[in-house]
Amino acid sequence: GIKQGVKLGGWMGYVDIAAFLMQYDNMMEFSFGPWEENLGESNFYGLGFKSLNVGKTQISGVEFSTTGQGKINPNLTVNILAGYTYLNSKSLSPDEPYAILDRSINLGGESIDTLTYNNNSSDPSVLKYRYTHIAKLDIEMLYKKFSIGGGLRYNDFMKNIDKIFTEEFVGGDNGMIPGINTARKNLTKGDFIIDVRSGYQYNDMTRFGVVINNLLNREYMSRPADMKPPRTFAVQCNIKI
Repeated sequence: GIKQGVKLGGWMGYVDIAAFLMQYDNMMEFSFGPWEENLGESNFYGLGFKSLNVGKTQISGVEFSTTGQGKINPNLTVNILAGYTYLNSKSLSPDEPYAILDRSINLGGESIDTLTYNNNSSDPSVLKYRYTHIAKLDIEMLYKKFSIGGGLRYNDFMKNIDKIFTEEFVGGDNGMIPGINTARKNLTKGDFIIDVRSGYQYNDMTRFGVVINNLLNREYMSRPADMKPPRTFAVQCNIKI
């Protein structure tokens, strides 16, 4: 990686670029299967998630970030923070069995008794519950004792989740956790979240602020069945003692 200071006129900041590569011999992930004795509905037929070693994996990518501050005039200052991350995560042994089941289960219309990364993933081209593109931007303007700012957060579509969540009897509109499949179809372009804030520095000790998170009231999930908060308003009073 490299970090470089930059100065342009009245603007000063840093540019940071880094590349990374991580390899795991036995990455651990939660995997769905019949891990307990089938006692009927009392223990959900012995089905559930268990932490298992899923074999060799690799995570590589590049990260870019920049911070800067500049003065438009003696009373007006602008702060900028931006970043972007590209992740290439994948299984290096997608067809290698990592669990032998005591009894078979049905995934994707196929009866299986051995778990591999391919047959237990909705999209085995990437690792589960990971994004490929992540970006953020934050801009704040300060004028005397007043400040106003906003933040943008973006991540692309989470392509790979546990395959069981995509099954109609679990994630379908009439499934055990209804709406997962419908929500994923509606969110294929990823999540774009806008937050805004304003503040007033009353004195050295006291600051008042108003924050609006998820300004556009976007519906989004960080993982299946984990709906994130809708538009929220917060009024703040910070006192330093």
